[in-house]
Amino acid sequence: SEFVNDLGILRECNDMILDDYFGKVKAARDEQQQGQGGEKYSYMDDPSRANPTASSMIAFDRVGANILNNHTAFQECASSPFRRGSFDLLYNLATQESVHLVLRTLQAAGEAKIVSFEWLRDFYVDRVEEYFDGNLEYGCADNFIELLLLTSPSVIYTPDGKMGLADPLGLAEQIIQTRSVVLEEWQQTMRQVPDDHAGLRRLILDQQMAASGYKPLGSESGFQ
Repeated sequence: SEFVNDLGILRECNDMILDDYFGKVKAARDEQQQGQGGEKYSYMDDPSRANPTASSMIAFDRVGANILNNHTAFQECASSPFRRGSFDLLYNLATQESVHLVLRTLQAAGEAKIVSFEWLRDFYVDRVEEYFDGNLEYGCADNFIELLLLTSPSVIYTPDGKMGLADPLGLAEQIIQTRSVVLEEWQQTMRQVPDDHAGLRRLILDQQMAASGYKPLGSESGFQ
C-alpha cells in the first residue's frame, strides 16, 4: 500500500538527517580553516542566531519530496490524490510521537535526566501549536528538528534549584533515532492491515450474498 511504501521512504529520509547535518558542520569548519569564509557569519558556529526559515541557513537538506517524486515516477499505478499531504502528515505524527517517547524516557530516568526532560518539555510545549497542531504548512516536522539542531546549548535551573546543561543536539539525535524506530513499527503494522481486514471483507461479502438470497455452501448462517 501507499502507506507501507511512504513509511519506508520517510525512514530513509530520517536516517539521512544526522549524516547530512554533521557533513555540513564539517564543511563549514573546513571552509573557515582554509580562510575561504572571510568574515562571513557561519550559523554552524552560533546556531542560536540562525533563522530556520531562511533558505541560506539550513541544518540538513529536505530530500523527502524528491525521493517521493522519484518513487512515484516509476510505479505502475497512479498515486492517490492526497498522497503528498498524507506523506507529510505521517512524518509530522511520527515526529510528535517520537518527542513524546523521548520525554517519557527522560522522565522515567528521574533526577539523572531532569534537566534534559524539563528543557525539552518546555521547548516542545512552546512550539507545539506552531509545528504540530491545526492547519500546518508542508515540512513542519523537518522545521522542528532543524530548529532543535540549530539551538545552542544552555545552562538552565530546575524549579528545585538544580543546575544543568541542556544539550539540544543530543536531544535531536535521540528524537531522530526514536523516529526511525517509530516509522519501522508503523510500517510493519501497515503491512498486516490486509490480513487483518481479510475476515471483515469476507463477512461483508457473505452479508451481500445473503441479501441477494444466496447462502454459502456448508453454512446456514453465512460467515462464522
